[in-house]
Amino acid sequence: MTRAFKSAILLATLTFFGACATPSLEIDSPSAITRDKIAQLQKGVTTRQEVERLFGAPEMEVPTPDGVGYFFKDVNLGSLWILYDDEEKVAKYKWSR
Repeated sequence: MTRAFKSAILLATLTFFGACATPSLEIDSPSAITRDKIAQLQKGVTTRQEVERLFGAPEMEVPTPDGVGYFFKDVNLGSLWILYDDEEKVAKYKWSR
C-alpha cells in the first residue's frame, strides 16, 4: 500500500468514528429533548400531560418493577425515560443525549 492510500484510509476511519461520537445532530424539532426542557421536569410536580406537551407522545411503554416506563426519543438521538406516580406526575426520569 502506498503512503497516500494509508493516509486516505486513516482519514476516512477517523471521520467515520468522529461522526459516530457526535452527541447530537442539532436538528431543530418541536419535540426535541433539550437541556432547557429537561430543566422544566420536576419530580412530584410535572404532569404526564405537561411532559407530552414538551416531548410529544412516548415512543413506547415498558413494564418495569416500579410501574410502566415511558420512552421518548427525538431526531437528535436524545432519549428520555419517565416513570409517573399514581397521580400521573413525574416520579423518576433518566435523560441521555
